[in-house]
Amino acid sequence: MRNSKLVALLSVLEVKEWDRLRDYVYSPYFNKREEVCRLFDFFYERQELVGQLDFDKEEVDAFVHPGQVYNEKQLAYLFNYLLRLAEDFLGQEDLTRDGFILQRNKLNVLLEKHLKKHFHFQLNKSKQRIAGEEVRSGYFWRDRYWLSEMEAQAFMSERKRQYDQSFQNLSDALDNYYCYEKLRYSCAMVNLEAIGSTKYEIQLIDGLIQNLSARTEVDFHIDIYLKIYECLTEKDNEKTFTLLRKQVELHQNRLSREELREILLFLVNICLRKTRQGLEEYYVQALELYEFGIKNRTLFAGQYLTHWTYNNVVKLALRVKRYQWLNQFIDENATYLAPNVREQATNFNKAELAFSKGDYDSCLEHINQVTFTDPQYFLGSRIMLLKSFYAIDAFDSLSSQLASFMMFLRRNKKISNDYKQTLLNFCSLLHLVLRSKPDKKEKVLQKINDTKQKVEGTWLLKVAEEIL
Repeated sequence: MRNSKLVALLSVLEVKEWDRLRDYVYSPYFNKREEVCRLFDFFYERQELVGQLDFDKEEVDAFVHPGQVYNEKQLAYLFNYLLRLAEDFLGQEDLTRDGFILQRNKLNVLLEKHLKKHFHFQLNKSKQRIAGEEVRSGYFWRDRYWLSEMEAQAFMSERKRQYDQSFQNLSDALDNYYCYEKLRYSCAMVNLEAIGSTKYEIQLIDGLIQNLSARTEVDFHIDIYLKIYECLTEKDNEKTFTLLRKQVELHQNRLSREELREILLFLVNICLRKTRQGLEEYYVQALELYEFGIKNRTLFAGQYLTHWTYNNVVKLALRVKRYQWLNQFIDENATYLAPNVREQATNFNKAELAFSKGDYDSCLEHINQVTFTDPQYFLGSRIMLLKSFYAIDAFDSLSSQLASFMMFLRRNKKISNDYKQTLLNFCSLLHLVLRSKPDKKEKVLQKINDTKQKVEGTWLLKVAEEIL
């Protein structure tokens, strides 16, 4: 039962959502079946165990149908019914969060029922609300288009044969909505192309850019995505990137937190693309962008700083050798990490800092505090341990640890096959380097280069050069 879609959905609910879902299930407007209410109550009373404990179907059925013979088909039907209710509830929750969807639907129904006074009252109410909005979110242009559309439809319903400004407003709103969404998703597609081998066909984009470039004035929000696209697709774009950074900093208070986060991550990716072209000064710019996003909490996920962001900052700071600054950053920002990863992430990154500084005793001390609680940190720490033993010429410890690590990888079933193979390839290559003779140097180097699925390829080549 743990694998059922209903249990999977219930297992991700927060405490407040459980309470609201109970009100929803018990509302006769949405559900009139008492059996469904009892089925929900079974899980509601055990909500902390949902997703962890594998409930027995007969136990559930006995709770829902006390004194009756177990009927698997009937229970399956109730599961599906409650699942549909729970999915509808999540949709209703989202509808509540994005109030303009409900408002648009309301306007549409009022117009269909020819309730003109009601319609125009609600229309004016919506226009006043939108006119007061300054912060740009992902819904900013959509809401303006929807409202212009409703106003134009209201004019059409009156069948008047005269000029009306609402159609011009509709056309302009549609253009802005299209420009924003087209540029935003085009940027995402170009960004993904750099990760995978797939090439997207982004139609109409050239005409759109030409049109925007010919305008005397473009809204800053749309212009930001225009510049992002140009930076992602053009090689010589240093001036564009400089203007883009200034524009984001200038308008940061006019962008929603979610929107600013997305834009900052685009800027970081542009910097990393530049570093792959050999422009190392962009490591500094990427680090500055992360600092900016952490300081104003834009790069936080809820109340916590994600450990991915934390780790990325460490790697960038190590790259530009900002050791003193980084030591302070690791300690000051550790408190912002989620409790379940805080200790592991802190020790791992302190070990990386110590290794980069050549302080191998401190590195080994922090490595030994990293446990298998989080496989990512533990496995990364084992690689660092091997590198540390090599750095201090502890070859006996290196060989022993290498053998133990390979055995651990082969026996562990919790590590994904792809990642396990990547680590095993690293271990095999290191073992090959350690046992080979100097006359085999070229073959060993070729083997390292030919092995695609590996980590620390540059370090392995360096070790091979030094030993052989």
